[in-house]
Amino acid sequence: MDTEGIFDEIPHDVTFYSILETKIYLDDAAKKAEEEAQNGMGLEEEENMTVRDVRKYCKRFDAAASTPLEQEGMLSHLNTLRKTLEEYYETASDGSTMTLNPTEIVQLINLLAVQSDVDEVKAVVPSMGRFSDKAIGEVLNVVRTFRRNVSEVA
Repeated sequence: MDTEGIFDEIPHDVTFYSILETKIYLDDAAKKAEEEAQNGMGLEEEENMTVRDVRKYCKRFDAAASTPLEQEGMLSHLNTLRKTLEEYYETASDGSTMTLNPTEIVQLINLLAVQSDVDEVKAVVPSMGRFSDKAIGEVLNVVRTFRRNVSEVA
């Protein structure tokens, strides 16, 4: 799959969220929706079902951040990981600098839930194939370090 140039036109005001971030935000939205429903102002049934289905999928990647304080800590932790990955780069053989694009960063953050190796990363995130195996290994080490620290946050 040729992915060159595919992310050249991502608007700068678009934010991509990892599955865990999405779960935390949807849990908060569901809590607010329940409160609104008790006051007679809730989501339409179809919207409610969609939110419920997405939450169910996201729970598969749950990192046990259940209280608002734990969720706030987890979001802060994930934001730090995101910033660390945004700063990562590899110098290509032609001397150009390659950085991770926003969707690669989110997909790497999603790997917090699993033990991954270089081949799996290249299979799950095909655009990462432009990086050397050594560089992907370095990125995975960053993700692994953050995964070890998740238990301290949650």
